[in-house]
Amino acid sequence: MKIRTVFIAPGILLFFLVLFLITNDYQQRRSDFIERRLAVLQTRIEATGRTLSNFSRYVFEETVNRTAVLALMKEAANADEQTRTAIRARLAALVLEDYEHLQRYDFRQFHFQLPDNTSFLRMHSPDKFGDDLTGVRETVRIVNETKEPVVAFEPGRIYNAYRFVYPLILDGEHFGSVELSFSMNSFLNILSQLEKADYYFGIRRNAVESIIFEDDRTRYMDSCFSPEFLFDREVLPEHDNKELFEKTADLLYPILDSGQNGGYAAMHQGSRKLVLVHFVKDLSGRPVACFVAVSDDTVLSNYLRDYLVIIGISVAIFLTLFGAALILFREREKMKHLSLTDMLTGLRNRTALVGILEQEMDRVKRYDKPLSVMMIDIDNFKQVNDRFGHAEGDTVLKNLARLMSSALRASDYAGRWGGEEFLVLLTDTPYESGVIAAENFCAEVASTYLSTLTPVTISIGITAHIADDSIDSLIARADDALYEAKRQGKNRAVGIRKN
Repeated sequence: MKIRTVFIAPGILLFFLVLFLITNDYQQRRSDFIERRLAVLQTRIEATGRTLSNFSRYVFEETVNRTAVLALMKEAANADEQTRTAIRARLAALVLEDYEHLQRYDFRQFHFQLPDNTSFLRMHSPDKFGDDLTGVRETVRIVNETKEPVVAFEPGRIYNAYRFVYPLILDGEHFGSVELSFSMNSFLNILSQLEKADYYFGIRRNAVESIIFEDDRTRYMDSCFSPEFLFDREVLPEHDNKELFEKTADLLYPILDSGQNGGYAAMHQGSRKLVLVHFVKDLSGRPVACFVAVSDDTVLSNYLRDYLVIIGISVAIFLTLFGAALILFREREKMKHLSLTDMLTGLRNRTALVGILEQEMDRVKRYDKPLSVMMIDIDNFKQVNDRFGHAEGDTVLKNLARLMSSALRASDYAGRWGGEEFLVLLTDTPYESGVIAAENFCAEVASTYLSTLTPVTISIGITAHIADDSIDSLIARADDALYEAKRQGKNRAVGIRKN
């Protein structure tokens, strides 16, 4: 049993180590794949942003950066409120045709600001002007301070958008800024053309509600993937996948809360879906919005299939080897048991008794414990075999073995020494107690029918371990005591304390 534990325990540990390594490899492959897909999504979003940035620059140069427009803004920057009202009307009329044309290309906002960041003209909402944007529109503030263009995503008083803000300069004099921005539909449309997927764009609720005009709040609604994100009603997805998002909330919400790009795969309606989250940050680096992409997954499904197949094979191999090992150990234990057992009586054989005697004598010497030994022989056993046959002799031997096993203590050892001789080791038993036990057992045998055909008695030689005893000297002294019991007339126990 000890050898079995020594062998099987490391085997089990090795099996679980293999499972750990296989699982770790699968998880690493899955993580690497999701990272690659996130990188691809980021590249596409950045490329889309560059495309729109180039388009916005073209619109600025062709529509805004011309003398007629710049002159009106220069005049407005230095005018009183009454004059500005007239200039605002003239400017709106001047760019109206261009603005209406651009709206067909998801162009959303055409917004002029004065040098002090005051809104001057919103073409998308011309009746709203005069509000200070310093605390709510970082892009406008930076452009008017640095007089350099700025590109960034930013929620606004009315809309959210990727904003392309340019300084307005005429004859070296700065007199305001203009914002040209596109609806996020432009991003989603381009992304959908690059890869088939359901794309969602959500804005953090607190980023919108803190700055939006009260009467424009209805432009937003709760998103289908998190109560902390809102949808722009003009940028709604074709499919909501709400059931998928609710089912995988324990995977999705930690990503949304972290503000770090992430993704996961999950089964939904019989197919495996890949969900990717890419955050959009404002100028301060805060993740104020995000793209969520949901697509059918085949690669991770193959990874999972391969992983389950490998796990199944590993388990099958382990169970096969484990079963074979158990059978091997059982056979080994069986062979060991057979090699140490007397087949007729079921008691220990001589080899087993010698091994136990070595251990007990070592214990006696180490802990100074007493040990007594009985050598037992069946009286006139040859006559039983001669008169009644060997079958009856075998019956006598087996009956004596059963009686011996029931009479002895659990700490004692009994075995067949050879022929009709038996050896009993009485542990923690001094000589005097050993003699009493031998006499009692001898009397018990005499009063018991070991054979139904003839009375059977035994003779016992008893001795105890003394200093400097060896196995041979101890057994020899027990043999001498047995010989003396035979000489005195048999059916008795005789003890010899020492030579």
